[in-house]
Amino acid sequence: MGSGFALGDYVAHNQILWVFVQMGGGGAFFFFLFFNTYVFRGAMVFQKMTNPYLKTVCAMCLVAVFNQIVVSYVDMQLTYYRNMVYLGVLIGLMPVLANLQEHNGTSPEEERAEA
Repeated sequence: MGSGFALGDYVAHNQILWVFVQMGGGGAFFFFLFFNTYVFRGAMVFQKMTNPYLKTVCAMCLVAVFNQIVVSYVDMQLTYYRNMVYLGVLIGLMPVLANLQEHNGTSPEEERAEA
């Protein structure tokens, strides 16, 4: 009761099982398919990167997403809004990193100067 989360006594702390209970087998399949697709896509982006800073940011995004799922097995990581907002920002950062890699890590100002 002291956690400050009103449903703390009613929501399963094993959030992996909670996903199956809330969404059923099909919903859980697509939920985890999304995360697996993200990790594999991120690994492909990571492999193509040449800029060490962007490569580090990409690795941090991948590790954070993987960590979120692992920790969700023993704690309520998928129901805390702060964790999910942070995770959403990291997930949204991957297409930006892929776009930056396509431009070889150059800024738009540098591209205009070259043209």
